[in-house]
Amino acid sequence: MQTFFQQLRQPKQTLAEQHNQPVQQWPYRAWLQHAGLAVGGSLIYGGSLQQAVPQWSRRGAAGWLTLSAGAGWLVLGPALVFASRGKINSCIQACLVSMSYGETILLIAALLNYLLKTQASAQQRNLLLVLIANITMASTLAEQLSVIKVARWQTWLLWMLLLNGTGAICFYRLRHLLAK
Repeated sequence: MQTFFQQLRQPKQTLAEQHNQPVQQWPYRAWLQHAGLAVGGSLIYGGSLQQAVPQWSRRGAAGWLTLSAGAGWLVLGPALVFASRGKINSCIQACLVSMSYGETILLIAALLNYLLKTQASAQQRNLLLVLIANITMASTLAEQLSVIKVARWQTWLLWMLLLNGTGAICFYRLRHLLAK
């Protein structure tokens, strides 16, 4: 059974190895670690946005980001299972590993938000790092799912429409959480 770090070091290989494993052999412990990083990273990064946008509530921004991103993944996941013809364990694996890559970038962004106290370029820096995290996650997801014959273009299309689309709608609908 693969560990959290093995999955991060060799995402395509670990996906291929566990692709046809029975449910009893799925790497639940590693998946919980990835999920913890995803939720914790979103909360930490979201809370750090108050450093870049002082008029936002720290707690509200953490909830805003975590709920919006989570909703996007909850919409994308079933679509990926459909696109992969029911390969649920492979989709869970690919999504969680991709989240871990992106959340690592966002944790670096959170650290920068706390260390760099200047407001001058904080919003631009955050937009750039979110863009880098988004591209990293989408490309990692597309590469992994190509192992199980999901076309890269199909993964990117679903990513842009479903994950980013749902996230954008939720960001707008939950904006009231940002108020202090």
